[in-house]
Amino acid sequence: MEVFLLIFLLRLIVPLFILPFPLLGGLLALLLDYFDFTILSYFNSESNQYQLIDKVLDFYYLTLEAYVVLRWKNKLIRGLALGFYVYRIFGILLFELLQQGFLLVIFPNLFEILFLYYLIFLDVFKKEYFKSVKDKVIFSLPLFILFIYKLYQEYSLHIFTQEKWLGVEFIRKLLKQFFN
Repeated sequence: MEVFLLIFLLRLIVPLFILPFPLLGGLLALLLDYFDFTILSYFNSESNQYQLIDKVLDFYYLTLEAYVVLRWKNKLIRGLALGFYVYRIFGILLFELLQQGFLLVIFPNLFEILFLYYLIFLDVFKKEYFKSVKDKVIFSLPLFILFIYKLYQEYSLHIFTQEKWLGVEFIRKLLKQFFN
């Protein structure tokens, strides 16, 4: 129960960093979301009941990120990001209603990828707008590759099963080494 409570509290508190520090807060929230279930299942801590709570906590931190997006100056990226946000939330709601994993592949979390990528892009290139075709290609090509990876990840997590997904077994072994 203690591990469950700790994970839950961290998933509530850490995303608040998204508001003053969007990139750092977004990355920390993503990492917590990525590892929470693995940690819970390692400690046998109520991981079976965690899926709905996980989706609610995802909605919470994605909504904080969407709030940050509202301040972005680039209307195209802002509109695209908010569209991806609504699309993902719709997918999560459908998933919770129908309990079909393929829905999370059809409605992948492209919002979070765009959110983090755009913040990194702004930090590296110091550009809010894309004036030339070169700027657009420099922005779009890595984003496209990240989207392909995200589709693979969603498929692996929700259809191929979490147990076989690249990375989860490694994390379990690492936890076992650390805590044994």
